[in-house]
This record gives sequence, C-alpha cells and structure tokens, in this order.
Amino acid sequence: MITTSQRYDNIKQSFDRNIERIIEDSQKSSIPNTLKMLINAQRKIDELIPSVELFASKGHSYAINAVMRIIYEHYIVATYIWLKARKEKNDDCAIEFYNQYKLGELLKRVGYQLDIEGLEKGIQKNNSPDKVKEKIRTVYELSDSEIQEAHRIKNQFDVKNILKYILNSISQNDYFREAHLHFPFYLQQYSLLSSYVHGGPSAEDDMYNVPNELFIQKTLAENLDHSKMVSETIKLHVLFFLIEKNIFYKQILKPLMEVDLGFGMPERR
Repeated sequence: MITTSQRYDNIKQSFDRNIERIIEDSQKSSIPNTLKMLINAQRKIDELIPSVELFASKGHSYAINAVMRIIYEHYIVATYIWLKARKEKNDDCAIEFYNQYKLGELLKRVGYQLDIEGLEKGIQKNNSPDKVKEKIRTVYELSDSEIQEAHRIKNQFDVKNILKYILNSISQNDYFREAHLHFPFYLQQYSLLSSYVHGGPSAEDDMYNVPNELFIQKTLAENLDHSKMVSETIKLHVLFFLIEKNIFYKQILKPLMEVDLGFGMPERR
C-alpha cells in the first residue's frame, strides 16, 4: 500500500514538473487570483515540510507542533478561498484576500507600531485613526469608511468565521463533502497548537507531562503525514480546477488517480 510520503512525492514531482504550465493556465482562467493563492499556499507549505521532517527525525516535538500550527493556518485559509470560488463560481474571495486582507494587515501593523511609539515616547492614545491614515498615506489614501470596510472583509479570514462558513455552506450532494467532514480535524489542531506559537502554558503541559516516548514518536509521525497531506490536497484542488477546461491535466492526474489519493483525509497512514 502506498504511504503518505510516497503519495505526496508523486504528486509534488508531477506538480513541480508542470508548474510553468499550471501558472500560465491559472492566469488565463476565470479565477486567476484563487489559483494564485492556492499555488502559493502549497509552495509555502512545501518550504516548511523539510523543517517538519528534520524536527521529526530529531524528536523535537515542541518545534514540530509550532510549525504545524503555521501549516494548518495556511491550509485552512486556502481551503476557505477554494471553497468559496467553487461554490460561488467567482474570484471575489481571493481578490479580497489580496486587497482588503492585505490592507487590513498593514493597518494592524501600523497601529501596533504607533502603540510602541506611544509607549516609548509616553504618548497616550497614540494609535488614533488619523495617525494611522497619516502613516500609510504614501501607500493608500483612505477614508474612515474604507478602513472599516477593510477590517470587516479581513474578518472573514478569521478561523472562527471560516469554521462557520465551512460547516453551514456545504450541500449534502457536494462532491467534496466527505473531505469537508474531516475539515474540523484541522480546525481542532489549529486551536490545540495555538499555545506552541504564543508560548503558552498549555504547550508546556503537553511537552513535560506526556504519557511516554512512544506517544511522542507517534505524534511526530502523524504530524509529518498531515503536513504532506494538506499540501497534496491543495495541489489537487488546483489541478481539479484546471482539468475542467484542459485535457492536459487529465493526463497529469490519471497516474495519480490510479493510487489512493484520499484528498488529504487525516485518518489514513
């Protein structure tokens, strides 16, 4: 039976071998921003996987859990954008990701900088809307309503809001429904691993009060599998989008579909 790593290697090699064609066809598609986001998401996860492999080989469970939290967040947001594009048959969500979400990140970063500046200089309430607008004036000329709209749209990418959308927007007849039913697993892992990213006490409890070494090794192996499964799933989302318009992708997928791909189900090993 093919392993998770073998299956991941197969699809990664095929995807990477055809990446220039994939990007070109994505740009010509009806959802270029969605496909751009998915391609970039799998690429970023692939860059993180060698770290997961290294930490797993060294038995560094704290480090691997911190990296897995990042990977799960990449996957959750990518899956949300993929689902909205497929369900609503437009590119709007990805456009909002690259525009309003990006703007929201800038506003948050500038606000944080103003808070630090206020702390350093003893200025009360230094993070005001007018000062934020002044700071970003060289990049954006924004009204108060545009700033509020950017924050509102950015909030849709909050994991709690993604969870609501995923659970409430899937038809019983959806072709990918079985895969969506496993999505709460990744949301749960995202929540459980939060302490590792933020340096919280729960992560310490996990690290220093674990049952035994066998449990740690099992968890390390499972995390390595999951990192590869989510990357594999995103790649398949891209290919399934493109296959509708181009028979070339049927030729790519055919040898891959002859083995159990599984759409990134977490229970398989």
